[in-house]
This record gives sequence, C-alpha cells and structure tokens, in this order.
Amino acid sequence: MNVSSSLHPDILGSYGEALVSNNQKKWKEAISTKIASMERMGMWTEVPKSATTSILGTRWVFTAKRDPAGGVILNKARIVMQAASKFKWPIQTFDVTTAYLRSSVKEDVHV
Repeated sequence: MNVSSSLHPDILGSYGEALVSNNQKKWKEAISTKIASMERMGMWTEVPKSATTSILGTRWVFTAKRDPAGGVILNKARIVMQAASKFKWPIQTFDVTTAYLRSSVKEDVHV
C-alpha cells in the first residue's frame, strides 16, 4: 500500500516520490538523520542469510511536520517493516519516536 501525496499533501508514501519532489534535498537529509540515529543506537547487526531465514521487507514513509502558521518545520523520514502483509495481519498504525530501539526483542527479526 502506498500513501500518495495526492491523498495527504504532508505524507509521501515512497522513496521514489520523495526523490522527485520539490523538497528532495530535505528528504535526503531526513533519511541521513534517521539512518545515523539507528546506527548510534546499534539497531542492527549484519548477518548472512540462511536458507531458512525469513526476510521482512521495509519501506520509507516521509512526513512534513508544520507549525501553526502552516510552514514546514521538520521533514521526517521513517523506515517501516512490512510484516502485516506477510502474516496477513490487519493494518493499524501508530508512531512512538524511537521507542522500539530501546525495547528488547525475544527473537531475531530479519529485514
């Protein structure tokens, strides 16, 4: 599922959409900021893929945050796992800033 900017002007639903937008430089900066944050938190460890490893897909979601006057104050990039489609879960959304980086996971997750 892609959330198109034609449906909501402050949300870009794909990496490609961000790269062709008028604010592509700001979106690239937002991506760099997010990746740097994840690296600082030690979010991943690169491991070889085994024949039995199940890989979850990911995609970027981009949101423009605005001040009360309507000016863009922050271009935010998030990377999300696409687990819902693999497990046929109903799609629900919420956002907690980097909370998942601080929680422990009892099993390996490969993305």
